Amino acid sequence: MITNEKNLKAVESVACEEGKGISAWVDGGRVLIGNRGLLLAHGVAVPPIEVEAGFTAEGKELLYLSNFGSLSAGFVISYHADKQLRTQLRELEKVGIALMVHTTDPNITPRRSMACRRRTSTWCRRRCSGRPKPRWTAPVRPRPKW
Repeated sequence: MITNEKNLKAVESVACEEGKGISAWVDGGRVLIGNRGLLLAHGVAVPPIEVEAGFTAEGKELLYLSNFGSLSAGFVISYHADKQLRTQLRELEKVGIALMVHTTDPNITPRRSMACRRRTSTWCRRRCSGRPKPRWTAPVRPRPKW
């Protein structure tokens, strides 16, 4: 872990690729952080689906890191809704308050968000069925210099 910020390389041309992850140029090379689709879209070799299946059991997701066109790392990630948060979301829903989620995490999809909340209403099934697919965009903001 780098503790001195002066040792970090400058990041240029950061772009959020919808539903896939983030790409950027660092020190003259492309860095990708995202899912399988992102790496494939940029021509980076990924492990076979059968290998991934061993890591993605029980609702886990893979997040990949690629540097300069080569796969550097894969992270196994799981998401869980806190019981107290789930209760609070239900209370907001009861009084007619809806929340909007903004994220650049390629693993947070409408379906995953609803699964974490365990919402089974007709509205959710209609909205999360993928027809029509909602457009998820994230504005690219300059990275803070920290």
